[in-house]
Amino acid sequence: NSGIEMSSNGVISSTAGDISLSGTGGNGAGNLNHGISIDAATITATGASSTTVADVHLTGTRGSGTNSDAILLSNSSRLIVQNSSFPNGAALTLDSALGDVTETTGATVTADNLQALGPGDFSLTQRNDVKTLAGSIRGTFDLTNVDSLVIGTAGGTSGLRTGQHDARLTVQSGTLTI
Repeated sequence: NSGIEMSSNGVISSTAGDISLSGTGGNGAGNLNHGISIDAATITATGASSTTVADVHLTGTRGSGTNSDAILLSNSSRLIVQNSSFPNGAALTLDSALGDVTETTGATVTADNLQALGPGDFSLTQRNDVKTLAGSIRGTFDLTNVDSLVIGTAGGTSGLRTGQHDARLTVQSGTLTI
């Protein structure tokens, strides 16, 4: 009963245009009524040149039932949004319109810029590779990053605000710049 579900090695890819997905979970019996569920699938956006950027915006609203997330990344799913030749890089926006953003074992986020928005908790605790992070959320924020991380500006948001909730940032190698 997910609003949008990608699975079984599904791929969405863009080299020049933005990718925007918005999903609302169902109200079916039981659990797992995710707004957007990406299970063993890949979304890739890279600019084709130094003047072209492809951004990704995912907006999820959880449905009814327990264990329903706004956005769920599971089973080695990959979100790759980057263009190292563009001065400001590409942006990945994860927007939890209602519910949490959850990443399970093996899923990864690779992004020049990550913007986190919405009222939910964000649990991105796998081997992510984000260069710049910004967010305005009203929940806890937990990110594990394999390399250096800058708290800066992404997708029009500056800094990281959690509405008086905890932010846990783990940098496995390199520096954390705030």
